Amino acid sequence: MKILHLIRHAKAEMTSNNSKDFYRALATIGMIDAARMARNLAESGVKIDAIIASPAERTTRTAEIFADQLKFDSEKVIYKDDLYDGRLQEYLLIINEIEHHNKEVIVVGHNPNISYIAEYLTGADISDVPTSGIVTIKFENLKWAEITKKSGVLISYVSPNRTFGF
Repeated sequence: MKILHLIRHAKAEMTSNNSKDFYRALATIGMIDAARMARNLAESGVKIDAIIASPAERTTRTAEIFADQLKFDSEKVIYKDDLYDGRLQEYLLIINEIEHHNKEVIVVGHNPNISYIAEYLTGADISDVPTSGIVTIKFENLKWAEITKKSGVLISYVSPNRTFGF
């Protein structure tokens, strides 16, 4: 069995005319939400084998927060450019390229693609994954390379508002 946690980056600062989207930092509430969601995931007893993230500032920081709470070595986070500006196909390719020995993996990315890939893999109506939202999908008797449309089962879909009520 394989478990995939799709995580949308935490809430970021708004972009200004002088700054590039890629370098947007996390807002204070984003850091708080990411830490709470990561702690909640850690308390559920997950054992993460790999974290893959977009190299954008907000996803990098979100991945670091999750790595810290999950006692995962942040030096081992894998950064993939296609998680920043790629489409659904690139997200699927990145998932399909996960090494077979990894059983439980986190992918930290951006919307709309986190929502699209969650719906594509499960067939569930995910809609719009909010910042710091986590979609957890289970794949039975499949290698990562075999994962495709509607091959997964939605295990949970949580967000700061749905989990903590604010």
